[in-house]
Amino acid sequence: MSQDPNSNYGPDAQHPYGSDPQNPYNAPPPSNAYEYFGPTPTPSDPYNSGNAGPSATPPDASPYPPASPYPPDVSPYPPISPYPPMYSGPNQPGYGYPPPSQSFGYAPQTASPLPLAQALRELPQQYLRILTKPAAQTIAQELGKAKWNIVWVQIIGYAIVASLITILNININPAFNFSTLPTSPNNPIDPAVLQNFFLTYAYSEIIWLPIGLFISVGIYYLLAKAFHGTGTFLQQMYGTLLVSIPIGVVSLLLALIPFVGSFASLGLNIYNIVLQIFMLMAVHKFRGGRASLVYFIPIIVVALLACIFSSIIISMIINSAHY
Repeated sequence: MSQDPNSNYGPDAQHPYGSDPQNPYNAPPPSNAYEYFGPTPTPSDPYNSGNAGPSATPPDASPYPPASPYPPDVSPYPPISPYPPMYSGPNQPGYGYPPPSQSFGYAPQTASPLPLAQALRELPQQYLRILTKPAAQTIAQELGKAKWNIVWVQIIGYAIVASLITILNININPAFNFSTLPTSPNNPIDPAVLQNFFLTYAYSEIIWLPIGLFISVGIYYLLAKAFHGTGTFLQQMYGTLLVSIPIGVVSLLLALIPFVGSFASLGLNIYNIVLQIFMLMAVHKFRGGRASLVYFIPIIVVALLACIFSSIIISMIINSAHY
């Protein structure tokens, strides 16, 4: 018997494939499709999915671990800088900055006092270095050798040499040849008296030169201390001698040359001012401006006193001329 093609493939239009298939497991058909995978999740239990089963627990609300009830560790050491320090040294802090310095770039004194014989042998080299390398650092490197025995030897030796050169200059320089001066009743000055006066001055340099040196260095030392200088009197005396002795001896020797020697001595005196300012910078750790102020204050005071004294003398002469 052939099947009608329009009969929906079965005698029953509601069941075109025949009767319902039998349940092979003898279980009632599921009323909920989720029962195949577990119980249906409820709004109160959104995490109880079918795979986890009824005993599933929700995860923590925060993805981060719970905070510790103890305070965090506080390190007693400063944080380490990611940048290397600019300068290396046992006491250098990090962070790329050197510690503040009060020496204004002068290296610490590494020299130490020498035995007298060795100090005398090294004196010419010290004089040459200071004359050819004018700088505060050059003088600062020599201050560690300061000692009173070498100071006194330099003072006495300089006084003797200066006295001998002055005597020689008086005897050979035509400017001190007073024998050619005309003598008359209107000119009561005796040339021999003038010659003896200058010779006496030359011999007395052995005495007054050390005294004047101590007075001058003492005045500058007190002024430097008033401006918060850090050096000692011995260092200032030693530094002054290292500058003054070679300049002074060369100036006296140049004075033996007529006319030219006078201009050369003037240039050396200006150079001596520069070296003396460097000496104050090296001894007292001054900057250039403060050292220059300390050096020129006595000169300005002396110049003002000279002007006042000259004005008084001139006024007295003018007043006496009116009478």
